[in-house]
Amino acid sequence: MNSKDKKILQDYLGSQRLMAMATQGKHAWITTVYYVSDDNLNLYFISPPKSEHSQHLKENNEVACAIADSHQNAADPKVGLQLYGTASEEKGLHTIKWMLKMYNKLYPASKEKFNFKNFESKMMSSRVYKVTPKKIKLFNQELFKDRDNKEEIYLL
Repeated sequence: MNSKDKKILQDYLGSQRLMAMATQGKHAWITTVYYVSDDNLNLYFISPPKSEHSQHLKENNEVACAIADSHQNAADPKVGLQLYGTASEEKGLHTIKWMLKMYNKLYPASKEKFNFKNFESKMMSSRVYKVTPKKIKLFNQELFKDRDNKEEIYLL
């Protein structure tokens, strides 16, 4: 992936907050989570380990995700992202600490509940999960209109 496309993708991920994520266990399931992203295009979210999607990830860590601005008008040029990859509970304390700090920057109302002190003391029952993309499709009908009549780029 070239650096220009990676920057476009990072900017888009940074401009959005909600991600729809599909999982598969005994049945298909979809959930919507708030996320943060890192410089390597990994996505992180917080969920209770007993939630349907967290339980599915124990059985099958493959996920499909979609991110789009829900305020887009139907007549406007379409912008969004789809990906597939794997998701797992994050175990690295340094990464968890970073993620919670970033999460609280984006969602300040969550500081009292989702913080590293509560995580370490187990007062916070939710866990940090990491989505590692294997393929990302970013589409932007306005920005990519001059790319050989394509509206999208595939990354990774």
